[in-house]
Amino acid sequence: ERGWKRIILVTTGWHLPRAAGVFQRAGVACQPFPVDLRTDPSAPVTLLDFVPSGGGLERTETALRELYGLVVYALRG
Repeated sequence: ERGWKRIILVTTGWHLPRAAGVFQRAGVACQPFPVDLRTDPSAPVTLLDFVPSGGGLERTETALRELYGLVVYALRG
C-alpha cells in the first residue's frame, strides 16, 4: 500500500518469525532485529530449569500462542 520494498523489522524475539512471514508474504523484504529476548541461549542448564514455575508457565503460554499463530497463518496462506 505504501510501496515499501524493504524494512528493518524490530519486534520481540519470540514474535519475529510470525511478523517476518507477514511482511514477506506481502512482498516486503525485511531485516530482522529481535529485541526483548526472554531466554539466554548461552546460559547453562541446571536442575532448577526442570522444576515447574509460574514464569515457566507464562513462557510456555507465549510460545504456544506464537505456534498457534504460525499454524493459522500457514493454513490461511
